[in-house]
Amino acid sequence: MRSESAVTVTPDQLPELLLHVAVVRPVFLWGAPGIGKSPLVCAFAESLGLDCVTLLGTQLAPEDLIGVPQIVENRSRFAPPELIASASLPFRPHGPVFRIT
Repeated sequence: MRSESAVTVTPDQLPELLLHVAVVRPVFLWGAPGIGKSPLVCAFAESLGLDCVTLLGTQLAPEDLIGVPQIVENRSRFAPPELIASASLPFRPHGPVFRIT
């Protein structure tokens, strides 16, 4: 089952949304270029003492995010890059915040 919703927030409301929603599901920020989405995400990460990692979507291949397949106990599984794999584990206060552009 897939659940989707769209919420409109002000820049002042964004940290609260990220703090409560982004720890359990990915959040996609959508808005016109140049309105300050990236600085808001980086400021949020900094306020929690987290790194903000920028990934340029136009320079990534799918395997850069999901990894390459490997055989483990006669089964194929994806081996994502260490930085992505550690971020996909349950929320940890020291994990990075990703900003994909």
